[in-house]
Amino acid sequence: MTIQVGIPEAAWVFLSDMVDNVVAMNDSCKEVVILAHKDGLYNGQNLVDEEAVAWVSTAFASRGHHVSILWVDEPQRVHEWRYPPVVRKAVEGCDLLINTSWQMPVEEIADFRQHAEESHKNDPYRMSAEGRKHFPHHPDRQPKDCTDYDSGTWFVRLFPVTAALMMTEWAQTPSELVYMVRHISSEPFMALNEPTLFTMTDPNGTILTGYTINPTKREGIPGMPYDSWRKDSSHYLPVPEWVHPPINCTHVNGELYFDCMLPWWSMYIGIEPYWEEPIHVTVEDSRMVAITGGLEARKLYAFLKEMETKVGDKIWLFDTFHFGIHPNAHVTRYECPHDIYRRTIEHSDCCNVHWHIGSAGGRPGYNFYPHITGDLRHCTLKVGDKMVYDNGWLCCQDDPRLAEIMKKYPGRPGIPVNPNTLTEMKR
Repeated sequence: MTIQVGIPEAAWVFLSDMVDNVVAMNDSCKEVVILAHKDGLYNGQNLVDEEAVAWVSTAFASRGHHVSILWVDEPQRVHEWRYPPVVRKAVEGCDLLINTSWQMPVEEIADFRQHAEESHKNDPYRMSAEGRKHFPHHPDRQPKDCTDYDSGTWFVRLFPVTAALMMTEWAQTPSELVYMVRHISSEPFMALNEPTLFTMTDPNGTILTGYTINPTKREGIPGMPYDSWRKDSSHYLPVPEWVHPPINCTHVNGELYFDCMLPWWSMYIGIEPYWEEPIHVTVEDSRMVAITGGLEARKLYAFLKEMETKVGDKIWLFDTFHFGIHPNAHVTRYECPHDIYRRTIEHSDCCNVHWHIGSAGGRPGYNFYPHITGDLRHCTLKVGDKMVYDNGWLCCQDDPRLAEIMKKYPGRPGIPVNPNTLTEMKR
């Protein structure tokens, strides 16, 4: 690993891990586009800095790739989020898109996700013998009407978008370790022949019961097998990796209390990233039947009523949860004073379990994926006879397979100490 002049060693550890292990575009001279929002330079929502963008460009250029930087100025408005034509054209012209934009995610903007995964399906070059040689056949990743080549543009959502964030323990954690946490954390959910009883509690008063069921593809909602490896199932690569695939449930009943959520939707609902009085959701047979609490609860209910007019009655379904899979996804205010972005990072931490507040997919005329969440941070979860979470600790972090991986990365951040094993110092 050769450190590039002007880039701190800590940042280069992260950048080289991303380029060589996550993306691993081994063929030289690929077209790479870095997408960034101008407002992020001036304390806007799309946190970014020019130095970090330059470092990313240097990392890919050092491996022989052609790199272009696209700065956009595209304010996003509620229910009118845009996938700008200039970005669409950039996707069509590149092999890899590095997205630093917080307000333009594929998780919510369906046009973006669909286009990124099928953008080259009519490209004559990629249908040629030379193109097929350079872009090998991957039947699990190709468009429906093409049989000879892998057509999709690879898409990276880059989360450490400032120089300071690239040097945190979150960014420094080996990608191989995080991928393995994501993979082995799926094992308790893999009783695919029959529904499995679960019980979920939290000290905040949450108590939910129901059954986990097979991963199923539902109309209008993206998803993938629970135990999938990201590259085998999608062209979308979050860096660092952040969540387990959504867990489908049935016959869910109980009470959910939460005081934080994924802030992309909360910003448009008009709720701060964190709030004082918890929102209380009552669930009966996998439907939300009551939402109570303070101002935040009233805003959420009003927003869901508005969403009902756009995506239908399924907005009241309560049948999906999943969780973060990064063991070190937490940063200090000194490393990231931006509340919305810090909450986005925390959403991917192993301790963060979240329910989808509504389970409706997009539909014609409203091509967005509703992804409003209720987040828990101290969950205890039992699935069948397996303990998945113990007071916020994702139990698979104790798996010896993870310890074996960490032996390959001396000096890098790994699995933290289980906070449940610590005792207070007595005075």
